[in-house]
Amino acid sequence: MSDCWDETDPALPTYLALSASVDWSREHMRQVTRIAAALWDTTRDVHLMRDEDRRLLALAALGHDVGYAVGGRKGHHKAAERVLLDVRAPGLGDEERRTVAAIARYHRRALPDEEKHTNYASLSREARRTVDWCGGLLRLADGLDRAHDSAVVAVAATLDADVLHFDIECSLSCGTDLEGSRKKTDLLEAASGLEVRVESGHAVR
Repeated sequence: MSDCWDETDPALPTYLALSASVDWSREHMRQVTRIAAALWDTTRDVHLMRDEDRRLLALAALGHDVGYAVGGRKGHHKAAERVLLDVRAPGLGDEERRTVAAIARYHRRALPDEEKHTNYASLSREARRTVDWCGGLLRLADGLDRAHDSAVVAVAATLDADVLHFDIECSLSCGTDLEGSRKKTDLLEAASGLEVRVESGHAVR
């Protein structure tokens, strides 16, 4: 998979710099961004989101691990949200900034909760739907690079009744990534109302 972000996006340099601030995780964040965008593309007919939402997903993916820089592993998803809420990037409006921060938060642990999570609750209904879907895709993408070795090279989705299948192609053994992703389908299942299955071993064309 090639880099998937829009080089003309005025907000991109800010988020690329944030990604580079966590040196050991920089390539992981970029790989997760590639996977998340590929997941978005292959499920376009299912989620029916706007192209702008893909942009927000990419920015959130680039920054999803920045919380490590301020607090280590424990709670780094919450720390990432706090960091990204303070970001001011050209071409990114207030609700877009808060949406990006929320998407990044939900790459792990608790699911969105309007009663407990202030930033999520502050968003419009449309933005919360974006967070649910994009957070679910980011969560799955993060699992698909659990080994931090960029093994995943292609993804393809098929919808069969109420089951959303993802077929994963890897350049290396990716058992760890598949296991990681299967533990992180919960938010995408909640957003889509579908069962999510992740498989490998089939040719992806």
